[in-house]
Amino acid sequence: MLLIFGVHDAFRVLATPGRACRRCGNHAQHEVLEASRKFSLFFIPLFRVGARRYYDTCPVCGLEVQLTEAEAHSSAPVPSPRGPQDAVDWTPQDRR
Repeated sequence: MLLIFGVHDAFRVLATPGRACRRCGNHAQHEVLEASRKFSLFFIPLFRVGARRYYDTCPVCGLEVQLTEAEAHSSAPVPSPRGPQDAVDWTPQDRR
């Protein structure tokens, strides 16, 4: 009998807040990630092994900062536009 099993890391994006990076100083949409290790049997993930880890990653320089669970969940998710009703209804000329 052949038994195929393994462990792999699974990542999930919790939020994409815009903030300045600690290393490069660029203001960009960072990703707040939840990483967990999962046990799989026959390529089907069955259960989580170990604790969840949370990271804030900079898309410009690649800096990863480990966060606590409270810090990761306090980053409010940025709503994405759903359609033309969510479009910006002003232009830079309107600001004068």
